[in-house]
Amino acid sequence: MEFTRQEINDIILSTLSIACTLIVSNLFLNLAWIGKFFMAAIIVSASLIIKLFIQKRVAEKYDCEIKYAFDYSLFIVGILIAFASQGSIIFAVMGGITASSAFVSRLGHKYVNITQRERGLINLSGPMANIVLALISLLLYPLSNDFFQLMLNVNIYMALFALIPIPPLDGSKVFWWNRLVWLISFIIALFMFFMARTVLFSIIGIILLVIVTFVLWEKMF
Repeated sequence: MEFTRQEINDIILSTLSIACTLIVSNLFLNLAWIGKFFMAAIIVSASLIIKLFIQKRVAEKYDCEIKYAFDYSLFIVGILIAFASQGSIIFAVMGGITASSAFVSRLGHKYVNITQRERGLINLSGPMANIVLALISLLLYPLSNDFFQLMLNVNIYMALFALIPIPPLDGSKVFWWNRLVWLISFIIALFMFFMARTVLFSIIGIILLVIVTFVLWEKMF
């Protein structure tokens, strides 16, 4: 369940790319973008690593491994969207994972058959991890408004855009496995996107945190 050197390089590339898109709105205002960039880099890297760790953990459960790779086409899309919206929309997904059914283990090459359901669950666990992180940041919001507000936004954007059913995004594998599961997951992420700044979200968010945690536990462990 280790990260390869290439994965670490791609995580760094993704972190810097997403952090750049997050500060676009500040570029039109003042030099406050410098401080926001470092805070965004910390939040993005932590959120991405946790997401990938969960996906690797689920993949391990099915005796396979995943690799994360930076995607330059997603980077271009993210930059264009950020500048077109002047930073109001953040395409916070700069890469995707691939599940391998053949890899080297301590006993030599190992081969496993990954079903469509297993691929779907592996990919779904990533956006669900982001949703849980978003809800946790909501609960911790009173401790540091700026930090946890940004953490909330980053993870909502990560979950929402990752669930778009287009390769190499997570949503593509979930969609082809089970369209109902994909639809429910996407609606939850979309709901959070629109309700993130309301009092109603605070109440429903805590309920969703319990539900999502329970469902993940039942499905994957």
